[in-house]
Amino acid sequence: MKQIHAHTWPDAPTSGKEWLNAGNADQLHVVDYDAVICHAGAVVAIQKQLEEHVVAWLRKLVPELGTFDQTIYSPGRTAMKRWTAAELLEVVADAGPTWLASDVLELLGVYWPAHAKQLRAAMAGPGFSGVSVKPNSVPALHVDEGHRVLVVLRSGATQGGELALPELGVRLAVPDATLVLLDGANWAHGTTPLTIGPGGGSRTACVLWP
Repeated sequence: MKQIHAHTWPDAPTSGKEWLNAGNADQLHVVDYDAVICHAGAVVAIQKQLEEHVVAWLRKLVPELGTFDQTIYSPGRTAMKRWTAAELLEVVADAGPTWLASDVLELLGVYWPAHAKQLRAAMAGPGFSGVSVKPNSVPALHVDEGHRVLVVLRSGATQGGELALPELGVRLAVPDATLVLLDGANWAHGTTPLTIGPGGGSRTACVLWP
């Protein structure tokens, strides 16, 4: 997996949609291959193409989660369904040695061992604190409370919808069936404008956090 050592961009925005909507993300270096993005020796993000058998499983799973654009489970928030730890484990890990229990933890074990430990604890204990599935969502630049696991599934004709990290001068292409592990707490990130072709299409983002 290729490593990219990014440098901080001066005066990069950290919030809002205006900068992204104005087309400024075109200035950012696009990463459209498996890569590890680093800054000052620390890992910021990992982009990886998922295996075919995992993709097939996810395409079947996502519609089963129900109405999109809602937080499925998050403490203190009303959701369409309150998932138990066992159900969450089944949803995101298929209750077996799937991509979360193998590929993701292997990558985290190499680059973010502390976070890998946290994910293992979530799987074995109370479950994940949040899982969301959002189609064609284009969030503004923002920071999260911690690390995020993101899977992007695309169908039909779509352009844009890249994951921008302006402070580092890069944008992840996140093509169909892409996994991204992101340090969302320390680096602002957002999605570039998304265009759906006349024949229809979608870009579904599945996000989970321990």
